[in-house]
Order: sequence, then structure tokens, then C-alpha cells
Amino acid sequence: MNIPKIWFIEGIPGSGKTTTARWLSTILMQYGQLTELYLEGNLNHPVDLTYTAVLHDAQWHMLAQRFPEQLPLLQTFVQSDASGHRLIPYGLISHIHHDFPETCMAFLSQHDANYLSPEQYCRIMLERWQSFSKHALHSRTIYIFEGCLLHHPISFLLARHNQSTTQIKDYILAMTQIMQPHQPNLIYFHQEDPRTVLQQARSERSDSWWNQFVHQCTRQAYGQAHKLAEEQGVYDYLKAQRSLEIELISNWSIPTISINYATYTPTMQQMFQQQIEQTLRFTLLP
Repeated sequence: MNIPKIWFIEGIPGSGKTTTARWLSTILMQYGQLTELYLEGNLNHPVDLTYTAVLHDAQWHMLAQRFPEQLPLLQTFVQSDASGHRLIPYGLISHIHHDFPETCMAFLSQHDANYLSPEQYCRIMLERWQSFSKHALHSRTIYIFEGCLLHHPISFLLARHNQSTTQIKDYILAMTQIMQPHQPNLIYFHQEDPRTVLQQARSERSDSWWNQFVHQCTRQAYGQAHKLAEEQGVYDYLKAQRSLEIELISNWSIPTISINYATYTPTMQQMFQQQIEQTLRFTLLP
């Protein structure tokens, strides 16, 4: 029996994704496994486009003309897709090079991947998953991804662009097919009523985080089309997101550990972790 090489951790903010992802990474390393953990917002993510600009030829030439002194640095980071677009992880560049000019950052942020069309997003992301899959086939590393199987694509395609459920399911199922050779597993935190979880997350995080989350759920294409507003609008959006997630999970072959956060007491958490650890022990020990 082989250990899954890919673990996806999904759930709404505050449900336990990050804690579980870190715990799983620690356990795998304790068993001597090479492990790479990619939490949400990781600037060195192999697939996600967090703080990444996507430029076509004319935009790239404009960048070169306006910031010629930055071109050698940018070229060490730039990647090209099959259509010739240049992908520039400006968030990572700024994180490494603290003197990176703000004017150049501003130019790149105007072409952030968030401004892609749904069609461009799906094409680029599937291409990146294909590239990652080929790399992972030749690696002994186990990869843990937080939020990039369901949360990120649904946020982009549903919340931001109000795409149909058929279009969203087609993209995510295509992505899961790409990852099948790696025997991916999913740990999915869900709850019928997200109020308690979100209220706890809100109390632990900044007001700016909450305001941004409200904007994402209620003031983009889906929220505007359904006239969502304020806190109740957030809950209504999450209900729609959960319905789509459950439909996806019921129609794919990825082994899924589904955890109802409403009943996720410390005792239940301990039982869940023991179950996972027993499975890992069985697959990893000779």
C-alpha cells in the first residue's frame, strides 16, 4: 500500500486547515518522509498565482521600456506559459529583494492574475498543475496543499466571476484527473452553519481581514448578482460554496476524510489524528 504523495486540506477560515496541515507535515517528517507544506499565501507556491503578474508581449515590452534596470532581476524569476504569457511572481521578488522599486511593483500589481478571465485562469492553472505533476512523479517528496483544490478556484470562478457550477466543476475535476497518479487524499472540514467558526476566526484576526473577506463574498460578481450584503451575505455565499463542494466530493474518486467542525471536540480531534497516524504507520513502516 502506497502513501498518498498529495494531501489537500480544505475548509472555511478558522475551521482548522492550517493547524491540520502543519500537524500532518510534522507527523510525516517524524516518519522520515521528505515533506513540503504549502499554506495559503505561500509566495513560493509551485502552482498558485499569489501576487503573480501575467503579462502578454506588449505588456512585457512596456515593462522593459519603463524599468530597464530591473529587467535582469525579473528575467531570473519569469516563467512563460504555452501561450507566451510571462508569469512574474512579484510578491516573491519583493519579499527577497527589499529594495525592489514600488513603482515597478505597482505596474506588476495592475496585471495581477486576479484580473485574468475565467478562461485564461483555467488554462494557465491546468497547465501549471500538469507541470507540477510531471515534476512530482520524479520526486519522493510528499506535498501538502492548503486551500488550492477547492477554496482558491471556487473563490476565483464563483465569487469573483459568478461562473456556472458546470464550468467550475469541469475545471476542478480536470485538475483532479491530472493529480490522480499521485494518489491524492483530501481532508475536508465542513459545517452546516459556519457562524460559530467565522465568529471565532473574526475575533482572532484583524478587521482588515474580515472586511476583505466580506468584500470577496458579497461585493464581487456572485454577491452582486444575488444581492448579498454584510455578514448574512457571507453566510449565504458560504452555503452556496459548500453545496458546490459537496457535489464535487460526491462525484470524484479522491479518498476524502470529511470532518464536521460542529462536532470537532478535542476528543474527536484526537481520534481523527490517531486514525491518520495509524494509516501512515501502516503505509510507511516496513
